[in-house]
Amino acid sequence: MLSPAARRAAKGIMAVLLVAGTLVVAVIPLAGTAAAEQGSTWTPTEAPVPSISFPSDSSLQSVACPTVGSCVAVGDGPVGGIIDTLSGGSWTAAVAPVPSGAAASGALQSVACPTVGSCVAVGNYNDDEDGQRVVIDTLSDGVWTAAEAPPPANARTTSSGPRLALSSVACPTPNACVAIGSYYDTNGDSEGLIETLSGGTWSVTPEPVPKLKANQSYEGGYLDGLACPAAGPCMVVGRYIVAHGGGSYSYGVIETLADGTWTPKTAAPVGKYPASGLNGIACSAVGTCVAVGFYASTSGLELLVENLSGKNWSAAQPSLPKNASTRPEGVLDQVTCTTAKSCVAIGYYTDSSSDPEGLIESLNGKRWTSIEAPKPGNAIASTQVGPSLFSVVCAAEGMCVSVGSYTDSGGNRQALTENLSDGNWTDNEATLPANAATTSTTGPAPYLSSAACPAVGACVAVGQYDDTSGAYQGLIEAQAGVQLSPNYSGFAATGGGTYNRAEGEFIVPDAVCGSGITSEVSIWVGIGGQTSQDATALVQNGIEYDCAKGKSSGWYAFWENNPTNENSRGGPTSSEFPLATGDAIEVVTTIQGSNAFYSFVNLTQGADFSSTAQAIQTIVPTSSAECILEAPSRSSKGKRTTYPLTDFGTAEISTCQSWTTTSSTSCSMPSAPSCEDGSTTTPIDMTTLNYGDLRAQVIWPTTDGSAFDIVWKEANP
Repeated sequence: MLSPAARRAAKGIMAVLLVAGTLVVAVIPLAGTAAAEQGSTWTPTEAPVPSISFPSDSSLQSVACPTVGSCVAVGDGPVGGIIDTLSGGSWTAAVAPVPSGAAASGALQSVACPTVGSCVAVGNYNDDEDGQRVVIDTLSDGVWTAAEAPPPANARTTSSGPRLALSSVACPTPNACVAIGSYYDTNGDSEGLIETLSGGTWSVTPEPVPKLKANQSYEGGYLDGLACPAAGPCMVVGRYIVAHGGGSYSYGVIETLADGTWTPKTAAPVGKYPASGLNGIACSAVGTCVAVGFYASTSGLELLVENLSGKNWSAAQPSLPKNASTRPEGVLDQVTCTTAKSCVAIGYYTDSSSDPEGLIESLNGKRWTSIEAPKPGNAIASTQVGPSLFSVVCAAEGMCVSVGSYTDSGGNRQALTENLSDGNWTDNEATLPANAATTSTTGPAPYLSSAACPAVGACVAVGQYDDTSGAYQGLIEAQAGVQLSPNYSGFAATGGGTYNRAEGEFIVPDAVCGSGITSEVSIWVGIGGQTSQDATALVQNGIEYDCAKGKSSGWYAFWENNPTNENSRGGPTSSEFPLATGDAIEVVTTIQGSNAFYSFVNLTQGADFSSTAQAIQTIVPTSSAECILEAPSRSSKGKRTTYPLTDFGTAEISTCQSWTTTSSTSCSMPSAPSCEDGSTTTPIDMTTLNYGDLRAQVIWPTTDGSAFDIVWKEANP
C-alpha cells in the first residue's frame, strides 16, 4: 500500500491530464447543479436597458454563453432591439443597431456566439414603408454592426411593405451561420425562410419542399428547428402545407445543407399517418440527429421522434405519462442531445382531465421515457393552466435545465426552472427582482424563454417579469453555482481577501469498507487550494479512513502542508489522539507567516493534539478556505488517479468557519451566501469524472442554518 504522502501528492480542485506527454492542469470551473433533493439555486437580475428619458417595457428572448462568465442576451427594449452583455461579472445594455432606412427599431429574437467576442443576433425591424424586414446584427472586434438580410424573390412587395422575420440562428464557427424565419409570399401565404452565411456573405433560400404529387398544391410552410453541429451539416426542420382532396395537410420536413445547397426530405411517417410537423432538432455527431414534433392520428395529435442514423431517417412514437388522456394532444417542441444515446425533449400533452401538462421525454440508451414536468408546491391544481416549458439545454449527460412558466394557486403566472441532476428532475419557482409585482393582473406575467449552460451548474436563463409600475422588464436568472469536483464535497469561502484560519466541527462517520475494495475518505478543514491564485498552496488537517482490499485502517488524524507543490504530511498516533465512530471532533488550521499550525480536539473523549509545520517554501497569499470531504487521489508518472470513495453514510458538519487577515469576525458556512468580510460561500458536490453521477452530495441547511450534511452516493470515480 502506498504511503499517504504518495497517494495525496497533489491538491486543489483540479483535473490533471497527460496530453501528448505534457502535464495539463485545468481548474474545474464554478460549475454544478444543486443537490437533487433541494433543486438548484438561481439568482435574479433585472436586465439593464440603454439610458432613456421615459419608462417603457423590455424583455429578453434568447441568450448565448460561449464560456462561463461571458454571455449575450437579446430581446426588445424601450428603444427597439436590445443587447445585454455579461463580461467581468456585470451586465451592460446596448441598443441593437439597424440598417439605414429603418423607421424604427424592431426586436431581436435569437443570438448565437460560437466564441467569446463573436456573435450573431437576428430578428426584424420596421422600414420606412411600413414593412417589416429581417435584421442580422454581428459582433466582431467589440463592435455590433447591422445588415439587412436579402429577401426572397417571391416576397410580398405590396404598398403595406414586406413581412419578414428571423426567429433562430446557429453558428458552428464565426464565419458560418444559418438563420431561419418566415415571410409572406406574393400569394399571401406564409413560407419558411433560410438565411445562410458563407464566405462573408448572407444568401437567402425560400423553404425548399419535396416534389409534390400531381393532385397537390403548395400552400406555404413554417421552419421551427435548427441545428448546426461543430461537425456535420446544418439541418432545419419544420413543416409544409399542401392542399389536396378538398383539404389542407401538414407534413414534417427536414432540410439538410450540403455543398451550399438545401435539400428537403419529408419526415418518415408513423404507420399509416403521414400528416406531421417537426419543431426541434439536435445533432450529437455526424449522421446522428434527433428531430421532434407531432403527427396526426385518428386520436388527435401524437408525439413524434425522427431519428437519423447514418443516412436514414426513421420515425418513432415515445410513450406518454400514465395520466395522459386517450386523446392526449401530445406535442414535442425542443430537443437537446449530449450523445447519440442521451437526449432530453420537452413539450406538452393533455391529461385524463383534459388539462394541459408540461412534458419531459428522456432518451437513455435506446428507450424514451416520459414524465409530467414537475410543478412547484404552489402551482394551481388543474383547469387548463399546466406548466409551459420553452427551452431545454444539457451541459453534460444527465445534467440539464429546462425553463418556462407555470400558474400558481392565485392564478398568477410565475417563472419556472426544471433541473435534472442525479437522475431526478426537480422544479423551482424562479425568484424575481425586488421590484417585481406580486400579482400578474396587469400585462405579461413572468416567464423564462431561453437558457444557456456553458458548464455544469453555470447556467443563465432569460425572460421577463412585471414590475410594480405595471411595466414588464427583462429578467436574467443565473444559477448560483454548486461547484462540481471529481474528489471534493463540502463548502468553500472565497473573495474575502487573504485567509489565515479555518475551523470545523463534525461527527466521525460510520465508514464501511466494501468487500475486496481499495477506497478512501477524508474530512478536513483547510486554507488555499480553491482558486487560480492559491491552487498550489493548501494547508489542511482532519481525519481519514482507508480501505485496502476491504481491510480497514480505522479513522486516524492527519495534517498536510502543500505550499507551491512541496508536500509534507504528519499527524498524531492513535494513542496520542484516539478516534471512534460517533466522536465529536474539532479541527483548526491557522497560518502565521510561513508556518502552519494544526489543532485537533476530540470533544467526546477529551483528547487534544497540536502541531506546527515549517513551510518548505513561502506560502503564497491564500484566497480561499474550506471544509471538505474528499476521495483522495494520487499522482504517478504524470497520471492522476482518484480512489473509490469509502461508504461513510452521512457526515454531519456542525461548524465550518473561516477568518481573513483583515476581518475580526468569522464567515460561517453555509449560514450566509456572503459574509461581512466579503466572502462568498460555495457548496461543492463530488461527481464521477464525466459529471454523470453524484458520488457525495451536500445537503443544507439544517434547522438552525449553521450546519450541513454530506451524503455518500457512489464509490466509483
